[in-house]
Amino acid sequence: MANVIPFRKPGPEDNDPGDARTDDAGHELAIIEPTSVLPAPADWRQVTLSRPTWSGTKLRLGRAWSILWRWAVWQTFVATPKRLSYCIKWLTLGLVYGVVDLARWTFAADERREDKVGSGKTRKGAAVRGGREADHLAWWRLGAVFVPPVFAWLVLWHYVVRDPLPSMEFLPDWAMYAWAVPYLIWAIVYGHGKDTKPYVPPAAPRQRTDATAVAMTDALRALAILKPEPKTTGGKMPGVVTQAAMPRPMGQALRTLWDLPADCGKSAADVIAVQERLAGAFATPLSQFVVRLGSHPSQFEILQFKTDPFAGPMPVHPLAEAPVWDVWDGLPFGVSVLGEVEVIGLVFTSTLIGARPRRGKSFAARSALAGAVLDPYVRFHVFNGKAGETWEGIKPICEDYVAGAHDEDIATVAQSLERLVREMKDQHARIRGSKLTRDQARDLSAGVPVRVVVVDEAQEYLSDPKHGPRIEAALVTLAKVGPSAGFSPYLITQRPDEKSFPTTLRAVLGVRYCLNVMSYHDSNVVLGPDMSKLGFDASKITHKGVGILRPDEDANGAPDSFEACRTVRTFLIGEDDTTPGGAEDWASICARGIALREELGTMPGQVIELAERVSVSDETLNATELWERLQRYAPEATPSKVTDHNSLGRHLAMKGLASASDGIRRGRSRASVERVLGLSVGRLAGVSDPSDLTEDLTDSDTDPDTSTDTH
Repeated sequence: MANVIPFRKPGPEDNDPGDARTDDAGHELAIIEPTSVLPAPADWRQVTLSRPTWSGTKLRLGRAWSILWRWAVWQTFVATPKRLSYCIKWLTLGLVYGVVDLARWTFAADERREDKVGSGKTRKGAAVRGGREADHLAWWRLGAVFVPPVFAWLVLWHYVVRDPLPSMEFLPDWAMYAWAVPYLIWAIVYGHGKDTKPYVPPAAPRQRTDATAVAMTDALRALAILKPEPKTTGGKMPGVVTQAAMPRPMGQALRTLWDLPADCGKSAADVIAVQERLAGAFATPLSQFVVRLGSHPSQFEILQFKTDPFAGPMPVHPLAEAPVWDVWDGLPFGVSVLGEVEVIGLVFTSTLIGARPRRGKSFAARSALAGAVLDPYVRFHVFNGKAGETWEGIKPICEDYVAGAHDEDIATVAQSLERLVREMKDQHARIRGSKLTRDQARDLSAGVPVRVVVVDEAQEYLSDPKHGPRIEAALVTLAKVGPSAGFSPYLITQRPDEKSFPTTLRAVLGVRYCLNVMSYHDSNVVLGPDMSKLGFDASKITHKGVGILRPDEDANGAPDSFEACRTVRTFLIGEDDTTPGGAEDWASICARGIALREELGTMPGQVIELAERVSVSDETLNATELWERLQRYAPEATPSKVTDHNSLGRHLAMKGLASASDGIRRGRSRASVERVLGLSVGRLAGVSDPSDLTEDLTDSDTDPDTSTDTH
């Protein structure tokens, strides 16, 4: 049963003067009442039901007439002239194109052109026969085109004009031209087809293709790596690219190895420079297409990945659970596109890390220095220009720690770096041999440890007008001369431009790592001049924590050239929303580094006391004093031909240690004499066994938190 809303007329009980029971025209109002069949809302209203009136019909007719009038005016003065202009245009196009195309078809122009293709002695007879056949075909088509309209015109002229039939006497004379009407209609239709642009269906998206020999040759020819094919028949064909090995899978990648021909005049470096365009030729995203140098300059390999190799979560640092590490074995830095662990050097090199804000440059530095934190023989000097907690975890093991870029902080940084320059010169004098060795760096009494100088947000210090030149000069000296003495500067900046990061400093830095930057110019500032033209542009990197690494030859044995550059993703060693655990790993590594130094006695307070006690006798001594010390503390180390102080002076001069003045007195440094004679530091000062001194310091009650802190 359908739901029905009953209506009722107002009764006597509804004679409330406040209720309107009629409308303005005097019509009665029906009241909608709630019933049990269909409940009405609480705020039900009165509805007016009125009969149609003549005034309403008149209004509707007026509106219809207005619409009809506007349509007629538009058709007369707008639409019809527009259609007429179109017809004239199409008729003109149809007559012009129709006459031309009809003439070409009638006289067999296309057939004649096909017969003339490949003309020569071998085609001469065939061309003659083809021309005769075309002439024969043209006569038949000419008759088919002109005979019917001429015949129709003659018939109409005879029966309409000359001797009209009784039934056609009423027709005018121009009716004989009625035969042209079908041709005019055909011309309009043909012109419309010529005027309308043909519909070109959208092409299907290009599908990714594998690097085959034919496809690779075509792509390299288009990129001007290979010479083009000759345009004339019989010319010498240029060389093509050849596969040096069968394609083989490497993880999620397909590896292909290619050799360039000898006559192309190009090398694999040129192929690496056009890596982006070569990836486009195979419809492969740039992040899934890697070109690397092969075994010789004309050989290159291509890695095509099925998916983005850096799309997954960041890898966990391999030293997250390691108890200890040796920086002389290199530092695990990140993973390559193939998932291989990339190791960079720390000793004998310096490092520059650049990126725009919030792209992971500080975390990249922590990823590299995690191994140095776990080496208790490494000393840290940290200068953080952004005053954050990025390096707060290693603060207890830092001999210098500055967090901030206020005036007093910058002044402290300048003084600390200049003191480190003096310490670097002293370490050079204490080194035995031509360069620092692992054994010397781990000998606490030698006083030549590996030192890491971290300058985060370096542009904040370098751009200071008062102390910036001092800081720049100190960093340049540490980067030039410091690596050979065990000093390893680590510079981090988010503004790698020539103004805030001088060229004199950038030019002497070894390892370069550039994450995402704003432009190719910033990428060149970090990686080196014109590196973007060689195919290494960090501004095209989209993933966070991924950058281009340019290693240092002296640090890891890799060739120091642009071919050694590769894309590397750093380990997770900081806070990350998508992959938790990085902050905990860094805190755990810092805690283990502190415990190792406390156990070995290399915390900043212990090291300072050791340095003071060892350097008490590090003085300038003349030949007589040196001879007395040698006979008293190390007579067994006396050279065979040395019998007195004069012969000792001549022997030291022959070893390159001449007498000099330190500004107070003339003589030779005790530490230098000990190094020349092969003695441990402090031996001529009465320290017979430096290890005993270390044990005393380890057992002594020292405060590990007495590091220099200006934060």
